[in-house]
Amino acid sequence: MQSTSLKSLYFSGAFDVISTLKVNTNNYPFVTLIRTAPNGGKSKSTNIYFGKASSELVLNTFEVGDSVLKAVIDADVVLTENSAGEKRFKISLPKADRKYESSSAMADAFGNREDKEVNFDFDLFKAEFTAAEVTNVPEGA
Repeated sequence: MQSTSLKSLYFSGAFDVISTLKVNTNNYPFVTLIRTAPNGGKSKSTNIYFGKASSELVLNTFEVGDSVLKAVIDADVVLTENSAGEKRFKISLPKADRKYESSSAMADAFGNREDKEVNFDFDLFKAEFTAAEVTNVPEGA
């Protein structure tokens, strides 16, 4: 299983803006991550859903349109595979599953170290982003 912290993805330049909480027509919660383009280029975005246990926690804690930034600070992004063999990235909140600590919490506890053998495909994650409708993200968005 591949996983990394959302914080690592942010610092790697995978995204620089996160939306407020959204839900789809089946009431599955997600956020949109946006990577703004420099020099007026076209921004790219991807929707990322919360994992099963994290979804329950999010829906019991937040309303659609609420900022979830503080809740996802220590979140991990995990590459999962469904029964049809489709691979999907999911957000896993540390409070949703107390059996494991997040990558971010571990880095905070043990200190950060540049590890060249990280078990996460950053390029695959970045490939999930597509051109966004919005070309300029308002400051403070």
